[in-house]
Amino acid sequence: MEQYFIKIAPKLDVVSCGKFDTSANKSKFVFHKKANKSEFFSSEYALTWLNNEIEALGLPKSKVLFYVHGFWASLSFPLNRTVQAFNKNYFKSEQDDISAIIHIVWNANALYYKNSISSLKKSKFVFNEILNDINNKISKNVSLMCHSMGNRFLYESLKHQKVNTSFKELLLVAPDLHFTHFESGFQMFSDLADKVYVLYHTKDKTLKMSKIINKTERLGRVKLIFKDSNISFIDLTHINDIKSVADKVMRHNYFIYSDTVRLKIEKLLKNNVI
Repeated sequence: MEQYFIKIAPKLDVVSCGKFDTSANKSKFVFHKKANKSEFFSSEYALTWLNNEIEALGLPKSKVLFYVHGFWASLSFPLNRTVQAFNKNYFKSEQDDISAIIHIVWNANALYYKNSISSLKKSKFVFNEILNDINNKISKNVSLMCHSMGNRFLYESLKHQKVNTSFKELLLVAPDLHFTHFESGFQMFSDLADKVYVLYHTKDKTLKMSKIINKTERLGRVKLIFKDSNISFIDLTHINDIKSVADKVMRHNYFIYSDTVRLKIEKLLKNNVI
């Protein structure tokens, strides 16, 4: 399984793209460049190039996973941590469907929380274009996974303009999103995928701090009830195999540090059932 990226710059109508070099313990961006051209491209071109790269792998696996990171995750350490977690731990079974992961990397490295919110709002138009081009340019089935503030990025993009893309699964992991925004706009998420899963932890302390900043409870800490059978909530409060000392306290990056959660995510993406 290979890992690729689309990197978004705020205010620009173009993106860069490439592949992660995971051969060492520190993952590196390897940017795609055309001869005598800038490294920036349209989202349409980037997705076409990525599809050609993935098809060239010749893997029989049928699905590509798009992953949208959250607050601070474009910084070197957290980005490397996530890439390495996928590289070392995820999708090792022959029964897994994922042939490649494409990271959506946006400018979330502002020191202050509200500055990153401002950054994602400036990038939502390009993200919307990426989402709308996926079904036309990626020849395999596609799933989408968002972590933390990445869910806010998705919400802002869906709110901006309708997305005509169909994912097999949409995983909202520890979503840093006002729960009433999800309640009132759940149809936007439901229309985006065959099945929507909200992974939450009632003792997520990172989202507790976000609750204080935003003065509203976060979706990643609550369970909501919907008549829409397309949406399922998965309570991870009971997990006890988080390997990171820091995350045993914060309980926010459990998809990286818990084998229980990893196996759950792999099952959801493989079978489309809980």
